Amino acid sequence: MKKHLLLLCILCLGVLSLFRTDVSAEEGTAQEAGKRMVKTVDGIEYAFRWCPPGTFIMGSQQVEDDYIEYDGELEDTGYYTPHQVTLTRGFWILETEVTQEMWESIMGTNVEEQWAKSFYGRFPKEKDRWLPAIEPRFPMYYVNHEECRNFCWKLSWRLEMEVKLPTEAQWEYACRAGTTEEFAGILDSMGWYALNSKEMLHHVGQKKPNAWGLCDMYGNVWEWCSDKYRKYPDEHVTDPEDLSSAAGAWFDGFRVTRGGGWKTDAEYCRSAIRGEMKQELRNCFTGFRVVLPAPVQ
Repeated sequence: MKKHLLLLCILCLGVLSLFRTDVSAEEGTAQEAGKRMVKTVDGIEYAFRWCPPGTFIMGSQQVEDDYIEYDGELEDTGYYTPHQVTLTRGFWILETEVTQEMWESIMGTNVEEQWAKSFYGRFPKEKDRWLPAIEPRFPMYYVNHEECRNFCWKLSWRLEMEVKLPTEAQWEYACRAGTTEEFAGILDSMGWYALNSKEMLHHVGQKKPNAWGLCDMYGNVWEWCSDKYRKYPDEHVTDPEDLSSAAGAWFDGFRVTRGGGWKTDAEYCRSAIRGEMKQELRNCFTGFRVVLPAPVQ
């Protein structure tokens, strides 16, 4: 009898073990691209979209972007070299650019106070010209790279999870959303840029999102990435880090910006286009969005 009970217990433990494995496997299943997750801080919703692991071609196929004429011959600059990138870990990225209400809630300053700290703040008579929009749901601007990193640190504390600026690879992967063309759709329907912005910023989320539900990846404001501006590798890269101290970075003080802005021509809003700006600068053309690098629930 005892032997039968022992065998029964072992059998039950085996079944439970199988059940636990099935649950674990289910929990580890890749989530659908574009899945939406909302976190709330101070009554303000932060909507994130899921970007699954994957491989894509980063960089530009357009020759004029990657070559310069030198002594009558085209010379590769290395700043747009197409190369394969594999991201083995998915991440959540903010559905829109960080808004002014988000910034003020976390950082305690508003866009006008940020303007006053900038170079443009030295010209108070031109305030109306260089403060194109002061509205809670407009993108935040007049923020430098270090301030954006501080925002991430403070939001991490409030959400009790890691928040970071996107790497350049994460940004382009999210922007492309599985596409390989110059744009992930029709630019006029997806972004505010020089031809349709009427020389002004716009409320986030008004334009059509890409296939993964991300809005304003083109236009409105340029977006800071974590990386220093550097030449691209020409080999396959797996899980590139932020490479903020990468060899070959073009001037240590310059960081990558992406996406184009409200005064940017269409050709400079493409998925592959890279901007660069001194990390301490603030202006009315540059904002940011954030990522949750871990697959949180």
